[in-house]
Amino acid sequence: MKAFTVARCTFYLREPGQRGGFQYTNLNQQFPPGEGLPTTMPPQIGDLVGVGTELFRVVNREWSYPAPGSMYWPSGQGPSGPTNLTLMVERAEGMFIDEEAAT
Repeated sequence: MKAFTVARCTFYLREPGQRGGFQYTNLNQQFPPGEGLPTTMPPQIGDLVGVGTELFRVVNREWSYPAPGSMYWPSGQGPSGPTNLTLMVERAEGMFIDEEAAT
């Protein structure tokens, strides 16, 4: 059974900037522009996600759908591909943080 791709995920790293705002870095450099990581189970806010060798926590997400009548959703047909999902992430240490030794 072939898995259906639900979304193509694009990851942006959010880090504190120098003047009180944030800086955003696109982590999808290995994909062509406009493409993202195809997935059957998009991460939810709060999920930990490994991208390459680093671990991140999803802090926000935004779905983007093709417009009916566009190249990706021809008139009289359904969408021709998966939706795009932009995921805002921050660096994470993992699930087991600040663990104390058992007594």
